[in-house]
Amino acid sequence: MKSPGRFAVLFVVLLIVAGCGSSAGTQPPSQSAAPASASASASASASGQAICSPWPEKIAGMTAVQCTLPAPSLANNLLGDPAELEIEILLPSGYQTSGRHYPSVYVLAGLLTDASFLGYQFGSGLKAAPAPEAEAIYVLVGGSNALSGGFYVNSPVTGNWEDAIVKDLVLFVDGAYRTLPTAASRGMAGHSMGGSGALSIAMHHPEVFGAVYAMSPGIFGPNGARDQLGDETRFAPLLDLRDRLAATPAADRAKMLVREGTGSFDIAYGAAFVPDPASPVFMTLPYKSEGGKLVLDPATWKLWEDGWGGIPEKLATYGSNLKQLRAIGIDYGIYDEFDWIPEGCRYFVSLASKAGLTVTEATFEGGHQGSVDSRIAEFMIPFFAANLTR
Repeated sequence: MKSPGRFAVLFVVLLIVAGCGSSAGTQPPSQSAAPASASASASASASGQAICSPWPEKIAGMTAVQCTLPAPSLANNLLGDPAELEIEILLPSGYQTSGRHYPSVYVLAGLLTDASFLGYQFGSGLKAAPAPEAEAIYVLVGGSNALSGGFYVNSPVTGNWEDAIVKDLVLFVDGAYRTLPTAASRGMAGHSMGGSGALSIAMHHPEVFGAVYAMSPGIFGPNGARDQLGDETRFAPLLDLRDRLAATPAADRAKMLVREGTGSFDIAYGAAFVPDPASPVFMTLPYKSEGGKLVLDPATWKLWEDGWGGIPEKLATYGSNLKQLRAIGIDYGIYDEFDWIPEGCRYFVSLASKAGLTVTEATFEGGHQGSVDSRIAEFMIPFFAANLTR
């Protein structure tokens, strides 16, 4: 039997694809990684109340508040994750005294990135951004789960992450803070996994979010799924895991999946985009074994492609929704070590343009994890300052 650590090699892929690290050589100060206390987190969903605590110091003049928020939409997930969101809220410098209502911008983290680290990156970016442009309420959202990331989509396995953002989180923020509670004043953004999640949520919900900005999002072009997910050799370990889970008592399968799958991009991706609660491995795999060989099932492979791909179909289905948005923006590094990401971004921009959509496209000389803080200042903040109603 193979050891439980045999998916560890994919953890390296996960770390890079996630785009969750800092700029090269940069580490956050110790307080930026300190979430709400474990006891508070454990009681938040049970009490039905958000558990919030302010940071002891300001971030670029903004007041920061960390919250563990009950998220009923994540209840009944099969991984045993708590039905909660970990968020950080940055309030404008004049919020406490101005009496004003502000636009709000929701920013989704990448794999393995928590809201606190996003707060650190925002702090660096906001220092370089003109103060008037930065006057918004920023809601930073961590997207990690037991498998390292929920991809911000609805899944019976990982929970309804999209609903948690659109319903649970927006309702809380608009009720607790002086926002301008209209789509025209509400933005959606994200990096890497969060960037693709931002595009997906915005195209589904133009009645909630009026503008979207994606930083180095996971987008598959025509060959992107094959470049990232690989071929049958990549899926062989998942088929082996499925067989071993089938021989495991049903009550123990989720724990075993989490134990062996944490750090595997493929398992996290499949549980989110191709979920199958009836399968021992909680997802439908695109290969099956026949006569000692792995054979591809094209219909199932299409489902795997469509998670971060299927752009022509998505534009055909949701093009009218995207046209309701005030603005769509995207940026990516031209030296992204995963060349399918800039290719996918260019593919999206090209097809969107042909569909009559205008996409603001920005590039920078960097890789997947490059200079998120400066990109926030140079691209994202000005984008929302120009496109959200104040």
